[in-house]
Amino acid sequence: MGEKEYRAARQNESQEKHIEEQVHAITQKAHTKPPSTQDTLEFVHVVTQAFKQKPTPPSKVARIKDKTTTGARKPNIDPIYTYPLAEKKDVGKAKMEVEATEQEEPKKLKAFTKDDMHTMNLVTPNTRKKLRQLWKHSTADEVVYTAKRGCFVLAKHIQDILLEKAMEYQIMDSYTELLVEEQDKLPTFDLIASQKMRSHVFSANLLNTFESCKTDAEKDNLVGSAITKAISSASYLYFPIIKAKHYTLLTLDTIKQQWLYYNPLKIKGRDTYFEASTPLRLYITQFMCNKVKKTRSNQFSSTAKMCHTPAQMPDSADSGPIICYIIQQHLDNKEITKVLARHLVREIRAIVVQKIMDHPSRSWRLD
Repeated sequence: MGEKEYRAARQNESQEKHIEEQVHAITQKAHTKPPSTQDTLEFVHVVTQAFKQKPTPPSKVARIKDKTTTGARKPNIDPIYTYPLAEKKDVGKAKMEVEATEQEEPKKLKAFTKDDMHTMNLVTPNTRKKLRQLWKHSTADEVVYTAKRGCFVLAKHIQDILLEKAMEYQIMDSYTELLVEEQDKLPTFDLIASQKMRSHVFSANLLNTFESCKTDAEKDNLVGSAITKAISSASYLYFPIIKAKHYTLLTLDTIKQQWLYYNPLKIKGRDTYFEASTPLRLYITQFMCNKVKKTRSNQFSSTAKMCHTPAQMPDSADSGPIICYIIQQHLDNKEITKVLARHLVREIRAIVVQKIMDHPSRSWRLD
């Protein structure tokens, strides 16, 4: 105890002793004669004044703070351990770090409700069983199909198809790749005039690749080389175009030298989706004239014929499945129907999911 604390304690003891003496004198006087009103008032006055003079003891927190300030309190510090200095983090920075940690957590696939089962109920029982295993054991970013052209279909892409949402370009690329593989397995007989000519379907991301090219040399390297390779074995070229999550289709018949254009969205007036694909169409036409079909360059035109396309339902995201259907009909040399009802579009979605999920070597499986 310091000198200051000692003096304060002695002063408290002296005041308490004086109060006790005053109270004792009044009580002794009350024994000798009956207390009067004046004596009672005097007694109350002495007691109240005593409580006013008596200092209030400090709280426990105040005593601890006082001991810490004066150095009387022993710090609970391990002399062996080196304590790191606490860093003052910015509140905004700390919040961003927490959000980044939350984003890194694997996202789960959506649990299907009764209203979400329209497309799921149309797939085969084996595919449905596989999808249930996928939903049980995987996350949204699980790879479910690896395409030869290098893109990956994730579980969340399959989920979007089943929930009748917009189709990602990875789905389009993988599905059309499987269609062309099936066609390539068919035997060829050059003597038969009705034999279907080979086809090549380009990536739906080709327009974005083309737009990212800054020079003609880049265009020739990325786009021109792909066209040169494609026409060496195919007579029909298909260019699915995706813009703002909406699909259109350009097809090129290199025999007839004719462009065809399909858009599932009925537009009155300017077709901005067609205009967006025009630079790519003009480049391909010029490339074909200058470097590939020089002998028939006079007949090759960049004009595209607007073809009748089954219309998607208002406020739907069915352009992707409809374009998949058109490509399928072209490859099978079948007629394109004028109308696709909602249940038919759902059947197309189910077929797309089945083909991607059921490949023997490139599709996901529960090991």
